[in-house]
Amino acid sequence: GSLEGWRVLWPCGEDASDALPQELSRRGAKVERLVLYRKRPRPADVTLLRGIWEDPFIAFCITSPAAGEWLLAGAPREAIGALQAIPGVVLGLSSRRFLEGRGFTDVRTCSPGTYAGAAAMLAQLAAGRASA
Repeated sequence: GSLEGWRVLWPCGEDASDALPQELSRRGAKVERLVLYRKRPRPADVTLLRGIWEDPFIAFCITSPAAGEWLLAGAPREAIGALQAIPGVVLGLSSRRFLEGRGFTDVRTCSPGTYAGAAAMLAQLAAGRASA
């Protein structure tokens, strides 16, 4: 429906996608963006990155493109290759697109797209691995 004449306050993070305000504007709303926080990633963990290929995981899960960006930033080819060889579990489309855009082919979107949904999917993957 039309949002002509509506003024919408959009509290968000500095790196938030502009898809929502664009859609609201398209429907006639005036969107006031209010940046409430900025994410500061922790420095890359060399020990974790080495462990990705030295002691492989059965799956991994990212909950946002920002989490994926941190994980892959500065990762050696061996770590990225090890991650590309296992299922990547995501909550939604933006994280799915992030991984697929970086060459990941086994990306699974959990349903529902919540932390509980991700935990259920990871448990299924682990159970399948245990019975194999």
